[in-house]
Amino acid sequence: MEAAFISLLINKLAQVAFNQAHSRCSQILLQHTTPPLDQIHARVRRITDEFIVMKAFLEGSNWFTIATNKPLEAWIEQVRKVAFEIEDIIDEYLYLVGRQRERTWKNCLTAPSDLCFNLAKAWRGIDSRLEKMERDLSELSSRRDRFGITISGNEDGVKNSERDTHHYRAYSPMLNDEDDLVGIEVNKSKLLSWLTNADTCRKMTAIAVWGMGGHGKTTLVADVYRNNTVKSHFDCQVWVTVSQTYSVLEELLRIMIKEIFKGKKELVPNGITTMQRLELFDIIKESLQQKRYIIVLDDVWHVDLCNDISRAFIDSNNGSRLIITTRMHEVARIANEEHIMKLQQLNENDAWILFCKKAFRRENNKDCPQELEDYTGRILNKCQGSPLAIVAIGSLLSFKEKSETEWKKVYDNLQWEFENNPVLDKVKNILNLSFNDLPYYLKNCFVFCSIFPEDYLINRKKLIRLWVAEGFVEAKSSNRSMEEEAEDYLAELVDRSMLQVVNRNAFGRLHTFKMHDVVREVTLAISRKAKFSMILDGSQSGLDFQTRRLSIQTNDESLDLDRSLSLSQLRSLVMFSTCNSSSDSLRAVLTSFKMLRVLELEGTPISNLPNEISALFNLHYLCLRDTEVEKLPNNIQKLQSLETLDLSGSNIVKLPRGVTQLKQLRHLFMFPCEIEFGGSTVVGCVPTLKGAWQWKNLQTLRHVKANKNLFQQLEDMKELRTLAVTEVEYAHCPQLCTSLTKLTKLHSLSLSARSEEQLNFEILNSPPPPLQKLVLCGRLFEGKMPRFICSCEELTDVLLFSSHLIEDPLPSLGQLHKLVELTLWGDSYDGQKLHFRTGWFLNLKVLFLDTLTNLNNIVIEEGAMPNLLKLIMRSLGELRMIPPGIEFLANLQSLDLCNMPEELVEKLRNDDDNEDRQRIRGIPNVVIGLISSLIMSEICEDEHWL
Repeated sequence: MEAAFISLLINKLAQVAFNQAHSRCSQILLQHTTPPLDQIHARVRRITDEFIVMKAFLEGSNWFTIATNKPLEAWIEQVRKVAFEIEDIIDEYLYLVGRQRERTWKNCLTAPSDLCFNLAKAWRGIDSRLEKMERDLSELSSRRDRFGITISGNEDGVKNSERDTHHYRAYSPMLNDEDDLVGIEVNKSKLLSWLTNADTCRKMTAIAVWGMGGHGKTTLVADVYRNNTVKSHFDCQVWVTVSQTYSVLEELLRIMIKEIFKGKKELVPNGITTMQRLELFDIIKESLQQKRYIIVLDDVWHVDLCNDISRAFIDSNNGSRLIITTRMHEVARIANEEHIMKLQQLNENDAWILFCKKAFRRENNKDCPQELEDYTGRILNKCQGSPLAIVAIGSLLSFKEKSETEWKKVYDNLQWEFENNPVLDKVKNILNLSFNDLPYYLKNCFVFCSIFPEDYLINRKKLIRLWVAEGFVEAKSSNRSMEEEAEDYLAELVDRSMLQVVNRNAFGRLHTFKMHDVVREVTLAISRKAKFSMILDGSQSGLDFQTRRLSIQTNDESLDLDRSLSLSQLRSLVMFSTCNSSSDSLRAVLTSFKMLRVLELEGTPISNLPNEISALFNLHYLCLRDTEVEKLPNNIQKLQSLETLDLSGSNIVKLPRGVTQLKQLRHLFMFPCEIEFGGSTVVGCVPTLKGAWQWKNLQTLRHVKANKNLFQQLEDMKELRTLAVTEVEYAHCPQLCTSLTKLTKLHSLSLSARSEEQLNFEILNSPPPPLQKLVLCGRLFEGKMPRFICSCEELTDVLLFSSHLIEDPLPSLGQLHKLVELTLWGDSYDGQKLHFRTGWFLNLKVLFLDTLTNLNNIVIEEGAMPNLLKLIMRSLGELRMIPPGIEFLANLQSLDLCNMPEELVEKLRNDDDNEDRQRIRGIPNVVIGLISSLIMSEICEDEHWL
């Protein structure tokens, strides 16, 4: 964890070198600043060099080496303190550089005395503090050498301990208590069939069982491995636990050879300890020749190892099998898709049975007493179906008194139990293995996820913006944004089974996810130890004043924000509290937290944002979503580091002019509202004054009212990915089309016309190539589909609202072969018939037809929409029959009929076997009812629709 933080610090130190090389202002001020800036830069370079060495040193450590090496643990604590203080100094340095950059070249030449006298004290303070940090770092290095502190110093002890852990994990599954085998019947049967179907699959086949640590992969495979059917089916059985402790392929090969010869009851060949890789391969191949074998590689972490070791396996075309268990989806992909098994959590019934077998194992019937059912349910909710956690906590409670008081005590103190009770060490150790294997750039990102409350559904886009604001994301290429890099970070955490996907959108992209409760408890312990963050939920007796992030998660009306005022070095304040906070207490907090990068106040019932917020020179992220705040300070332009400003759902009706001077702004969110500003009407509080725009880095702009100046300025916002514009007039369309052709990175476009105005895209011949989402609200020119849509080959999501099309939209839309979701809503089409023809909408998964007043006939040909999963028809007042051809939609899983004509509803509800009932007989889920708010929430689920 420390190496991950130091890596971030090195990146921040690199900004100092960048500023030195690229700032004309800095070069001039070298002569006028006391002390000279080149002296400060030299100190920074020396400090950077020292940290690079420290990072390399610490990368060899992990949770176990630190916990078992007390001198190393104490030394790392001292390194952390120095690193935190240096981060504070660098943030102040970057602020001062920013102040200098506000001054023109002319001012730098003609008024150096102003700069010197006003900033000299600050520069001297930075220089003297850096000088002290140099001395402290030097002393830390000397102290490390003086006391012989090395990561390898305890090498023998660590290796022995790791080997013991490995041995236990390798062979204890073979001795599993039968009580552990709950809820595995379906997967066991499938796995047995994959192993023993040699008659139909004679080729040597790889099988992968993957999932989160503790979900029972090894337990399942071990039970199948020792099954009598499997034993009699295979001539040779080999089990090798790979884990993280093996870094040398030859070591694995030698273990395999020993297992093979052990199974044959023969002596191991002499000299294998000195044999090279090719010789070891030859022995294995010769031993497996013409044999039907099963080889299990348990707990594999890296694809390379599987690729390398597979060279030792021969295919005699007799039904041999290779089983791999892994936490990594990337590793699991070594097997063909049809032979990949992902283990899910236990269902409620199986979890209850397993828990009772462990917690009440000394009772004759192993049943839960009625008085303990409530806390049993709560504990199982915390375990969330993880067999490892259920077994461990159940075993812990088996030694406790069977009383509600005692079980309540354990439940209330589970966090302490995970950190201190040896009975739960196995849970902690296995989950820590996953954390240790994370690359340094993912560790901060992952630990940050623990600041959210238990069972909180984390939004993908929001988390990515927070990661970027925190500085966790490294831009690896000038062609990719940090947000795009962060998407890859998140995907990797999911593939590593570190985070649980809750919802995906129709085209498979992650929408919301959460952290498993047990994983979160272990991660919170890592976070507290590293001073990364602290949770304030009312249970704490005090605060750790070195913590860098504070997450407030209590609705206690007595919460006193003043308690945290001593956290002067805090970097992030995240509020999940709905308790009332006075303006005075918030003002005191803002005054104290000068270094804040993130201020997350979503849903907090605050009505006034104090002017003191403008002093937060380091603020990168400000969220006032769903608050009662009515205005921003007039000097908002002082927040020159601000990247995300989220005002959606607030009561703000007017933005100060300075918002357009926020040059680093990347994302601006505002729920539409019409206001008067500077003589021009705007929506979403976004000023559209000519010449005011400086948002060269802006990626997201939602929502802004259209005017001529806006569309002229859009040409310069070349980083835009998401754009939502309302109140578009016919006269705006030529300039709008011209600007859109220059937004070559635009992925999402939402345009809404002023009442009775038409949207005319006749001159838009070259739409943005990456455009994926399109929303058009309002009348379309001459009632025809815009021609540019046919050239948008990447479109996955289209919504048309109140378009009043006379021309059938399906011929244009049906050829978009990447289209996944289509919504025709609110008289978007005035025709009477929609005919879905063969070969159209090949990848469409969701179709929403809503309030199409004249529509009375829908026809679906065989071969149209072959992948449709969900069909929603709502308020189609003239449609009196189920669309003929709906029976051709073989993959349709859900049909929702809401507020449909009573004549159709009655036919579907009658018991007689009429034609309409026959058409929907094969659809698994059919819902017939009135308008449901759930459907609207699904349509608006993605921020794109807001």
